[in-house]
Amino acid sequence: MTRCADVVACTIFLLSFVLISVAAADSDVEGNVVGIWLLEDGPFHVWSDIEIPAGEELTIDSGARVLFEGNFHFTIRGRLNAVGGDQPDQHISFARPDSSGWWGLRFTPESHIRSMLNYCDIYYAWIGVECDSASPRLYNNYIKANNKGIDLDASSPDIDGNTLMVSGGHTQQNPMGICMINGSIPRVRNNRIELSAGPGSELIGVMINGSQPTIENNWIDLKSDGTAYGIYTMGHVTKLEICYNIIRTHSPTEMIGIRLGTSTGVRVYNNDVHLIGTSSACTGLYFDSGCNVILYNNIIFGNGSSTGIFTEDDVVSAESGYNDFWSNGVNYNGHWRGGNGDISANPRWVNAHLASTAREDYTLQWNNYPEPGGKSPCIDAGMPGPLDLDRTPQDMGAVYYHQAPVNLTPRIDAAIPGGFAVNPHPNPFNSQLNIDVNLDSKERVSIIIFDINGRAVQNLWSGELTGTHRLIWQPSNLPAGEYMLRLSDGNRIQTERIVFLP
Repeated sequence: MTRCADVVACTIFLLSFVLISVAAADSDVEGNVVGIWLLEDGPFHVWSDIEIPAGEELTIDSGARVLFEGNFHFTIRGRLNAVGGDQPDQHISFARPDSSGWWGLRFTPESHIRSMLNYCDIYYAWIGVECDSASPRLYNNYIKANNKGIDLDASSPDIDGNTLMVSGGHTQQNPMGICMINGSIPRVRNNRIELSAGPGSELIGVMINGSQPTIENNWIDLKSDGTAYGIYTMGHVTKLEICYNIIRTHSPTEMIGIRLGTSTGVRVYNNDVHLIGTSSACTGLYFDSGCNVILYNNIIFGNGSSTGIFTEDDVVSAESGYNDFWSNGVNYNGHWRGGNGDISANPRWVNAHLASTAREDYTLQWNNYPEPGGKSPCIDAGMPGPLDLDRTPQDMGAVYYHQAPVNLTPRIDAAIPGGFAVNPHPNPFNSQLNIDVNLDSKERVSIIIFDINGRAVQNLWSGELTGTHRLIWQPSNLPAGEYMLRLSDGNRIQTERIVFLP
């Protein structure tokens, strides 16, 4: 009995020691913060407003948790390096322990231009990331905010691969995914922006006021009991490019896919605007007086009672055309009456409806081609000129159909390969890129890295492959920046944009 009691006492002591040790691993922080926050020293409990002073630096370890114990600000006047990994347990998280709100991260004019948030999760902030004359790099983050996902004032960050979830609940708040004012020039690419709010609210996916962004390859999805605007411009916008975006709106009140105020030097091309909600006051594209817009290769899919495009004056360039307006009550309202190559036909998206969640759902169908009625009318129907990446005429819409060669007199014994894919990850990367290749049949393929000027910088593979393989690319003697990875078998091509970080 004595020995048993000793064992129990020892066990209790050891458990107590473990609990004390775990508790001791937590770190309390307040005021000025610098240095390195290691994973094993966390979670980091924030008990006041915190700040990285100008000229100082803070690095946060992959997988670390930062818990705000009150409604505090995190101000960055120096340099913040918050670079997590691409696996969920490697993300860096910023949140309140009880899931209530806090203010968010604010980069000031003094902050270092090389500050970075990569694979960070920001939960329940009032504004997820605020940039005041600051241009950090924002890659692959998950931001769940109560008012704005990202707020820019005279700032030009690179915003790439993020997921922004902004909800105003059932109040009359007016959530925005990304808001930019005062000459901001950001690149907004490859993001998913989802907003929701209750009655009396006004949702705006991307608000542009006196700024010159590039809005490319994003998914903008709005669900509101009030009004919903996918992209909205105010003030004088003198340069704007909106391309390859999927913009969806759901509202019983009012909704507009793209609403442009006094905006000149605008190109709107290869977008899918899908008006899903029940509102009769809905328009795909609305251009005010004072605009100057080139418009081509877009698909405007209405809800039966919508207006495809409304123009207050003669603001659409004569160079425009090759758009598809479908399922609208009125295709054109105002001065513009369409351009060369415009059509009104069902685009035959693969799987586009309220529950759709992936860009692949908006791929153009190629069922039973070359039989009549099989091929989407938007395939190869875009503006003449540069070819799509598959070396065929441009398609309309945000997601082009990658064509395998069409054999008009197919042999019964012809082998049809079922896999042709390359997946680079993590992307962006800063030392090593994993390149997964999948081929269902033996093919002679090339895998080449190109710079943004189209020059081949490295030939990774040239020869036969079949099955699944992983190649490793570790750039040497190459500058950081954007590159293109191309897989080709001579007939088919898949190209992926990759970002090499310093």
